[in-house]
Amino acid sequence: MTPPPDSAPRSARRRFGASLSTNQEPEVWRRALCAALFDDPSKIADALSHPVAGRFVIEAHHHTDLLQLDVIHQCEGQAMVDGRETELSGTTLMTVPPGVMHGYTLRPAGPDAAVWLIKLRIGRDGESALPTLVTGNEGWGSVKTAVAALVSDWTPQGVSLQALTQLALAIGAWPESVYEGERADAEGYDTSATHEVGGDGPSSRVRRAIETLGRRLSDPPDLAELAASANLSPRHFARRFRQDFGCTPHDYLQARRLDAARGLLRDADRRVSSVAEDLGFSSPAAFSRWFTRLAGQSPRTFRDDPQNF
Repeated sequence: MTPPPDSAPRSARRRFGASLSTNQEPEVWRRALCAALFDDPSKIADALSHPVAGRFVIEAHHHTDLLQLDVIHQCEGQAMVDGRETELSGTTLMTVPPGVMHGYTLRPAGPDAAVWLIKLRIGRDGESALPTLVTGNEGWGSVKTAVAALVSDWTPQGVSLQALTQLALAIGAWPESVYEGERADAEGYDTSATHEVGGDGPSSRVRRAIETLGRRLSDPPDLAELAASANLSPRHFARRFRQDFGCTPHDYLQARRLDAARGLLRDADRRVSSVAEDLGFSSPAAFSRWFTRLAGQSPRTFRDDPQNF
């Protein structure tokens, strides 16, 4: 399933002008997109993941000005993109431009079944030079690894240079066809490097503190505890954290708890009160106020709106 490449995003064409022609080759489109993202990381509108433990349905919808990149791993089912239904297997990559209707019905086909997706602001007229959907490959591990790395670090308040680099690697490794995807994975394109120098330097210690935070979303450690786990003073830890992740430790914690809340809310059988309890809130009302403030809509509205995925 490899529709012919489209042209580069018109929003990117306006921005980079003479460096782009009317009908872009995929490589030129990739470079333009990556340049725009490094120039303005706020173009990353959202980045999220969801494990697929049972039947998982996203109703057909579209995004006005967002390009959506999906990695669907170890799932079977059907995807609908622009009126065309496709049977899925193995690993599936989707690239959905603004205005295009899309949705899917998934079921797990392996122990690590999951979906990762990234939404990029490219403008209402933005287009894609990559295939809309390719499926049936057990590989593309390089793309999956890079997208998952971006999702794990992204926050609405900022994104680290390391995370941006992972996104650029994913875009660079994204196949132009099924056959290119097989070749890229066979060549072992490595996107897992941390880009850290000096072994167990401060960034490595900060990363360990973040892993501690991720295991305690219902009872998050305070700044002093995080700093102690990294063997740094609170002031040094906070400064190094902002340097590495582009946001404060508090903002990062809020983003990770919001990710967890959104994932739990997508389980239609789970009560909002159960989500609030799992994340350590004192009451469903406190959770609802917190979620509404950060997500811009109530938990129940979020659950019923397919455009959130």
